[in-house]
Amino acid sequence: MAAVRPNSVSKVDLRTLEYDPYPSEYGVLLSNRIECYVDSHCMIHPFSRDSLEPAGYQMRVGDRYFRGLQKEELQDADTFEIEPYEVVVIETLEHLCIPRFMIARWNIKVKLAYKGLLWVGAAQVDPGYIGKLACPIYNLSRRSVKLKRGDKLALIDFVKSTPYTASQCEPFESLPPRDIESVAPHGAHESALSQYGERVTKVEQRAKQVAKAVDDVRSQAVYFSTLVITLLGVLFAVLVGRESDALQSIPELSAWVRIGAIALSLALSTSALMLVLRDAIWGRWTILPVVLVLVFLLGNSLGEIS
Repeated sequence: MAAVRPNSVSKVDLRTLEYDPYPSEYGVLLSNRIECYVDSHCMIHPFSRDSLEPAGYQMRVGDRYFRGLQKEELQDADTFEIEPYEVVVIETLEHLCIPRFMIARWNIKVKLAYKGLLWVGAAQVDPGYIGKLACPIYNLSRRSVKLKRGDKLALIDFVKSTPYTASQCEPFESLPPRDIESVAPHGAHESALSQYGERVTKVEQRAKQVAKAVDDVRSQAVYFSTLVITLLGVLFAVLVGRESDALQSIPELSAWVRIGAIALSLALSTSALMLVLRDAIWGRWTILPVVLVLVFLLGNSLGEIS
C-alpha cells in the first residue's frame, strides 16, 4: 500500500504507520531513506533539507517553551535566554510521525552542550509516536545561553526494528498528537537545580565581597610598606649626610660609604616605586611622595659625589 504524503500530521492515515516500503532493509536510516519515509509517512513535518544530516536530522526550536510555570510563545525569529542554572522546556518545530517498525533517538547538539546546556529526558522516541517533541533543557553554565525560533536544537536518528505484527507486538498507545502541555505539566519540570543555582549565585556574590575586602587589605599593606621603605631611604640619606664631615678624614672609607649610600638610596627608592607600580596604586597620595623622595635622594647622592 503506497501512501501519498499528507500536508500535515493531523491528516496521517494511521494504517500507513504499519506499511514499510523497504521491508528488507534494517539499521540506521541514511539521508536518502529519511527523505523516502518523509514522503511516504510524513515522518517529519515541516521538513527542511537544510536540517538533513548524513544519518540523521536536526530538530529545530519551535513556537513554544515553558519557563517555570509560564508558557511563552515564539514567532518568526524571536529569541529567548536560558539563565544560569535555569530549566526551560522547549518544544520542537517539527512534528514526528514514527512508523511502527522504527524508533528514533535524539539528543542535544554537541555545540549547545559545549555552552553548558544539558538535555534531560528520554532519548528514545517509540514506534508509532505522533506529535512534537519537548524536553527540559538545563543550563549548567555560569552564562546565559540565547536561542531563537528555528535554531537547530537536537540531532535525531532513525533505526528500523524487527517487523511489526499487530497481534504479537505491544502497540504504542499515545496515538493522538501530543504537545508541550502533555510533556511539561505545571510544576513537573521544577527541580532542585534552580534552588541550587540560587545558592551558587549567593555564594559567588559572597566570594566576590570577600575577595574585595582582601584586595583592600592588601592595598593598605602595600601602601604602608611603600611608606616604610621610603622613610628608610630618607633616613639613611640624612645620616650619611650628617656623617660626611667625619668621613673626610678617611678618604678610602668615605668613598666606599658614599657609593654604598647612593646604591642603597636608589635601591630603597626603586623598591618603593616598584611596589606602587606592581599593584597599580596610582592614587596621588601614594605615587607623589615616592617620586619626591626619589628626586631628593638622587639630588642628595649627586651632592655627595660632587
